[in-house]
Amino acid sequence: MKKLFKLFFVSLLSFLFTLSTFAIDTPTNVTVKLVNGNDVKVNWSSIEWWYYQVWYWKQSRNELEYKNTTDLLDWTGTTITGLDKNTKYYFSVKALDDSWDESAFSEEKSILTNSGVDIDTTFRLDSVKVLDAAEIELKFTNLLDTTEWTEREFSIYKKWDKLDSLGVINTKIDKDDNSKLILSLDNNLEKWVDYEIIVIAIKNKSLENIKSGIDSVETFSYNGESNKEVNDWKTVDISNVVDMNSAWTKNEWPSWSDIKMDKKIDKNTTLSISEKPNKLPKTWSEGILIFILSIILATLIFIFKFKKA
Repeated sequence: MKKLFKLFFVSLLSFLFTLSTFAIDTPTNVTVKLVNGNDVKVNWSSIEWWYYQVWYWKQSRNELEYKNTTDLLDWTGTTITGLDKNTKYYFSVKALDDSWDESAFSEEKSILTNSGVDIDTTFRLDSVKVLDAAEIELKFTNLLDTTEWTEREFSIYKKWDKLDSLGVINTKIDKDDNSKLILSLDNNLEKWVDYEIIVIAIKNKSLENIKSGIDSVETFSYNGESNKEVNDWKTVDISNVVDMNSAWTKNEWPSWSDIKMDKKIDKNTTLSISEKPNKLPKTWSEGILIFILSIILATLIFIFKFKKA
C-alpha cells in the first residue's frame, strides 16, 4: 500500500511539473530571414505573455542544446548579428510570463549565413518597435529623406481582420538617427493583438522609394507597456553657474556691479555693531599717541586760560 502511495505521489509531482512547464503558450509562426551576409532576422506571433527569448546555435537542439540566447524581448522580432560566415544556424523561441516561467521551445528554424558579402542591400523596413499605445517606431535600412514635403504613406491593420485599420496622423524622423521614423496613430493599439504594417510610400536619402509589399511588411503587437524614452525636457548644464552667496576666490575680483549689489543695504535694515563704521584707533601705539596728544592739548588750553585770567 505504501509503495502504491509513493508511486501515486511521484506521478502527481511529475504531472504538476509538466503542467507548469507547458502551461504557457509556445510562440508560433517563427520565421528567419537573412538580411545581411551574417545577420538573421527572427520574427514570431505574439502570445498573451510579456517576454520572449530567442535561442540559437550551429547545431539543432535535437543534437545539442542551444549555446546562445538573446536578452529578454518584449516585442515579436529581433535581428541577431555577428554570426559566423557560411554556417548553418538553428533558431527557436521561448515565451516567459511575469513570474519568469518559460514555455516550451517553438518550432525550430534554420538558415545558412553568407560568405560575408551583403546579399540584401535594398531599401526596406528593418523593424517595428511599439513606443506606447498611440506611437510606433519604424527603423529602415537606409537614411530617410528629411524634407517636410516628402511622401509618407502607410497601411496598418489587424492581422486577422484587414478591414479594422488604423490611420497615421503625424510622422517625424528621429533627430539622432535618420533611419528611424516615429508614427503617431489616430487610435490606440489593442493589447496582445497582432498588427501588420505595409509601407506604401517613403523615400530614403537618395530619393529611392521603398518596394511596397515586398520590403515593407512587418508584424508587431502591443503589450501594454511604454517603451518611450523620457527626454522631452531640455537638460540644463549648471556646472558653470556661480553661487552668489559663496565667497570669491583669491584670484577672482568682483565687478563694479557685484560690489554695488553686495554693498546695497535696505533702508529699514539696522546695522549691527560690527557693521557700523569704526574710526577709532585699532592699535595700542595709536591709542598711546592720541592719549599723549590729548594731555598736551589739555595742558595748553589750561595754560592759555590761566594766563588770560
